[in-house]
Amino acid sequence: MVKMLRFIYKTAFVEFFLLVVFTLLVWDFTESTITGDGKGYYDYLPSTFIHQDIFRINDSAKEMTAFENRRSALDFYLKYEEKWVNRYPCGTAVLQSPFFICTWLMSDTEGTFIDGYPKIYHRMVFFTALFYLLLSLVFLKKLLELYGAGRFTIFLSQILMIFATSITQYASANSAFSHVYSLFAITAFLFFTKEYFMDHRIRSFLVASVLLGLVVILRNINGVILFFVPFLAGSWKNLGNGILVILRKPLILAIGLLLFFALVFIQLFLWYAQTGHLLLYSYQGDGFNFLDPQFINILLSYRKGLFIYTPVLFLGIVGLVWLFLKRQYYFVSSWLVFFVLLTYLLSSWEWWYYGRSYGLRAYIDFYAIFFIPFAILFGQANRWGKGLLLISALLTIPLNLIQNYQYQNYIIHGTGMNKARYWKVFLKTHDSYKGLFFKQRIDNSQYKVISEYEVGDITASPDIYTRVWTKHTSEIENFGSVKIIRIAFENEFKEENHCRLLLEIKDDEGKMIVYHRPYFIHFAGEKFNQFQKGMYNFELPKLDLPENQTVIFSVLADKNGTTLGNVRLQFLSTK
Repeated sequence: MVKMLRFIYKTAFVEFFLLVVFTLLVWDFTESTITGDGKGYYDYLPSTFIHQDIFRINDSAKEMTAFENRRSALDFYLKYEEKWVNRYPCGTAVLQSPFFICTWLMSDTEGTFIDGYPKIYHRMVFFTALFYLLLSLVFLKKLLELYGAGRFTIFLSQILMIFATSITQYASANSAFSHVYSLFAITAFLFFTKEYFMDHRIRSFLVASVLLGLVVILRNINGVILFFVPFLAGSWKNLGNGILVILRKPLILAIGLLLFFALVFIQLFLWYAQTGHLLLYSYQGDGFNFLDPQFINILLSYRKGLFIYTPVLFLGIVGLVWLFLKRQYYFVSSWLVFFVLLTYLLSSWEWWYYGRSYGLRAYIDFYAIFFIPFAILFGQANRWGKGLLLISALLTIPLNLIQNYQYQNYIIHGTGMNKARYWKVFLKTHDSYKGLFFKQRIDNSQYKVISEYEVGDITASPDIYTRVWTKHTSEIENFGSVKIIRIAFENEFKEENHCRLLLEIKDDEGKMIVYHRPYFIHFAGEKFNQFQKGMYNFELPKLDLPENQTVIFSVLADKNGTTLGNVRLQFLSTK
């Protein structure tokens, strides 16, 4: 660890500067980093050091233990032969462990420290991710240097990696996910493997063996990176020579294999501690559909396509075209064979879009392979070519940062985007777009209208609160069974219209029970800026409401005011 820190200190001044800028940009999104799948990757640490419930092979399945109480609040433990297993691999926790242990030892065990999830641990995960992002940038630089890239080309590639790709999201708000850690491990593996094939250093082979084991326990499927080795070798001759050199040194080969399996054994041991089995498939209920890979969707769909949400990576494909024209056929074919294999595997996963996330996160781990052809292209291009590439590349930075902001603020939907939605909010950041695609949609066949009121036309003056409709619940038929309040009206629904419709339900003492205030554009259909009938469904909370209440609808007008035509209210209950 000391040698690694010295290495970073001597070689990573530029990388430190980039991380400072990165931290300033994303700091607001780092208060809660242990979320979603990240909880599963992380929970090995509190399970081992705090709760000490990692050893469960002798627990009775029927016995209500402290672990059982804790597990019931978590959704990443799956039942495997009457035992509970963490579905996620342990590699992320292994890399987080030094930082976690330091935080744990310095925490107040009688105060803020409870279960490994207080705010201090969320911050710890963020700074841990920053550390491995730093290493990723360092090894990207060293890897590109082996391909003859100049300082500016490397600097540009580093800037693009952290500001023009999904790593912006997964090294900040979702930094407990495995991706930044896998990015480090794979990028370092690529460097040491390339170095081995250049000079046959034994040290490089042994370090690459350790890193390959780490890659596997970070995300098991990432072991596919082995198929990128022919590309790294540079030619069939170099590949054969490199393999022969290590085969002629059986002791070194044995040590390399031992180091690889020593890392893999960590996962096997933890599986055994949880279930009593060394080998198992922890993703019970999920799997691959190899007969129906989603090639087009995973690369080009508006839902989550790689080149739609991370277009900077397409410049790597442009680099391949350039190299093909330069007759670098081995280079191009070996890269494409790996990319097609990788895409086939990732797109065959049952949930090819990889859940609620920003961009196609499964490719983050392999970003370095895209920057190799890009760096070669940029280095060999003439002045005009460099200028065009530079402009194209830099334009992807604001696009990525804006879309990250949109995702964080519920403007981009994590799973439900399509072409119409994508262009509807393209580069939009105003508060009026927040939650636009998250509004309640109901199956009308499951509901019936029990009360309906025609309000008529309403004019709201600029910057004025205008009450549209008010009624005591005792005057609304069967209000106790109401599940949805629907309001519809006609308007132009202009994008620059920042008026809101306000729903309030208060008890007789004036206490607020329900409060919603969506912007007008949330009522519109598929298109804005045209006269149409808009509608919004207000779902009432699932709680016991007081009997005596007042329902109030009002308009919060902007500086231009607005007009609502043919306002209608409906109260719906389930059939």
